Amino acid sequence: MERFAERFADPLSAVTHIFGVFIAMVGGVTLVFCAISQGNDHLLALTVYAFWGVGMFTGSAVYHTVKCSPETRAFLRKIDHVCIFGFIAATYTPVCVIALKDNGGTGVLLAAWAMAIGGGSLKHFWKKQPKVISYIIYLVAGWLVVLAAPFLPRSLQEAMPKTFTPLLIGGLFYTVGALIDGLGELLGKRYKFHGWGGHEIFHVFVLAGWAVHFYMNWQLI
Repeated sequence: MERFAERFADPLSAVTHIFGVFIAMVGGVTLVFCAISQGNDHLLALTVYAFWGVGMFTGSAVYHTVKCSPETRAFLRKIDHVCIFGFIAATYTPVCVIALKDNGGTGVLLAAWAMAIGGGSLKHFWKKQPKVISYIIYLVAGWLVVLAAPFLPRSLQEAMPKTFTPLLIGGLFYTVGALIDGLGELLGKRYKFHGWGGHEIFHVFVLAGWAVHFYMNWQLI
């Protein structure tokens, strides 16, 4: 087992999100295939979601798998974080295009992608960006539709009765995971248990959040 783990830069983080790549590919292809009969809006929105789901897990898996120079690792870390921003906006894309189509969905969608582009660009060009800035942008982007709810013509519960609850539950998984990750950063490696620290637990919460939001998007078909 130790020899196997030595092949990875961050063994548990790598393995959890290699598994994520697999389930995102299977789930994404299934969603896209089922969306074909639902029209162009469904097909385009769910294709965007599926693509970025695979991209997010792949970026993370590569970053935590590959042993490389500090410069290359810093580059892979940027790719990993940019993919997270893209995936947050992509998760909202089916919600905005399908569920909130006539309820301010266009505005929320534009705001989500603007935050993804802005956050990704900031991550790329601000070389020593404090991690707290990334966490704040992730959380605001992730809860954007809830923050925008008071400005929408109809309530979220009314506009998306089947998907409102999984939207919240999935968001909570991501948020709690991010808080655990941040706590792990503060406590340091000495508080890891058999390799499991805040970031490794965060990866499991990301898998759970993805699963709930996959179910949410499945309900849109």
